[in-house]
Amino acid sequence: MKRHIRLFVASCIVALSFPLFADSVVKVRDAEDKVIEVPLNLGTKITFAKSGVSIANDGAEAVLFPYQDVKAISFGKGSGVKEFQTRNSLGLRQNPVYSNLEVSGHDGAPADLCVISMSGARMMKISGWTGETVDVSALPVGVYILSINNNNIKFIKK
Repeated sequence: MKRHIRLFVASCIVALSFPLFADSVVKVRDAEDKVIEVPLNLGTKITFAKSGVSIANDGAEAVLFPYQDVKAISFGKGSGVKEFQTRNSLGLRQNPVYSNLEVSGHDGAPADLCVISMSGARMMKISGWTGETVDVSALPVGVYILSINNNNIKFIKK
């Protein structure tokens, strides 16, 4: 509860000292450091309810952020990105990698996977890869690019 009170007080102090611009936003950073931007204008209402922080603009449906999902609230200019989704984005479960590449965010559809060295040499190629772990233990220590259907991820092999 103390965290919620501190969050509320800090938000109020920032809100009172912040001039409103046409491109101003309320930025809510969640526990995974993802930032969600909600437009800020004269009709914006920020409510600290029992269920979480609610942000509503004139005539628009309120956006609710449960307290356990809120790491920080700030005010600033918009990034120009209206919505950013990380769903279905590819990533690595571990980086650096010692022996196995474990890719997250792959939908399981067959894909072309390549491991490319920093000099541009193709070190591995798997056609029809469907998301299984990739053994890279035979690769020398170094920095590589993992390319899956032209989505590239830099990783370090230790």
